[in-house]
Amino acid sequence: MFTMIVIIALLFTIIFVVYKIFLSPLPIPKDLKIGTLGTDNVTLTWNRADSDISYQVYYYTQNVPCSAKTWGDPTTATTMRVDSLASNTDYYFWVSSRRGSRESEKSKVQQVKTALPPPPPPSPRPNPLPPLSPPRKISIVTVGTDHVTLQWDNADFGLTYRVYWHPQNNPAAVRNVNVDRNFARITGLTANTAYTVWVTTVQGNRESNKSTAVPTRTTFDGDW
Repeated sequence: MFTMIVIIALLFTIIFVVYKIFLSPLPIPKDLKIGTLGTDNVTLTWNRADSDISYQVYYYTQNVPCSAKTWGDPTTATTMRVDSLASNTDYYFWVSSRRGSRESEKSKVQQVKTALPPPPPPSPRPNPLPPLSPPRKISIVTVGTDHVTLQWDNADFGLTYRVYWHPQNNPAAVRNVNVDRNFARITGLTANTAYTVWVTTVQGNRESNKSTAVPTRTTFDGDW
């Protein structure tokens, strides 16, 4: 009688094991959560469904479980890092239980949006250009009834100059001319008139401070 009981118990055990392994529905993983979140990765965690079960992670950019893609191979761990994702993008995740060729239904969906990438570092500010030096040693070379010729020391190579002048009794009547050398002839002046002349250095849209102003006077009309 005892032997019969042992045999029946053994048969029930075998039937239970066979049913569990081959026939019973696999438990669905529960409590799927987002662990850490990056711009291109997400770490998932979930509760263990059973002691002899592995898990398969699925993901997709829409909440459509039947179209979800598998991530990696089945794992016996209860955590998975999903990489190579697009930043600032909505993703949907599921996990299923697996035993051999059998697989459970997918878990409840877990939705998350990957992080924005960090902003690019600010562009380095260009070093400010040093101020242009004004011309030096302005001197009057020749004076006529309607013209004045002046010269100065070069400020630097590759620069141009702007010559200004106005009658000393009418500062508002200032005029100027650009030259690409270190001397200039101002024409169209009025005879026997006092003028103030100065020069600046020019490079593109940059201009130096004024040089020292130089007074001069045109000659009388008919002077020799």
